[in-house]
Amino acid sequence: MDSVVAAGIEHARDSMAANQYSPNKFERGDWTYEKDGKKYGIDNQYIRLGKVSIPNVLLALLPLNMQGNPIQADRDRAMASLRQEILFQSQRAMNEEEFRKAVKSLRERKEREHQQQEKDRAPKPQVVPEAGRTTAPAP
Repeated sequence: MDSVVAAGIEHARDSMAANQYSPNKFERGDWTYEKDGKKYGIDNQYIRLGKVSIPNVLLALLPLNMQGNPIQADRDRAMASLRQEILFQSQRAMNEEEFRKAVKSLRERKEREHQQQEKDRAPKPQVVPEAGRTTAPAP
């Protein structure tokens, strides 16, 4: 029984190995061609320009930031605009809040001054001497 199962599994392995996918040159990342014995194009390690080969790592140093995805650049621009607007409006709200606090404190101060003036204007009760008594007026 074991030998029958092992033979079946071995047959399946051989079939899978025979039909295995093998990527072509371009799918492996090799975009080069040869002309007069010199390679031109780009592969996994180098940018090939005939006799000269430049490492792919140097691509990261090139200033290609603005030539990337234009849709993403528009989104970034819109997000920056929204952020700027939010910061402006929050600053404006803080200024308005500070203004309201200042107005409130000014109103409270004026109200206290007004109440003090009302107290000062109120007539003071005068002491009336009792009949038959002679006293000196109060200073």
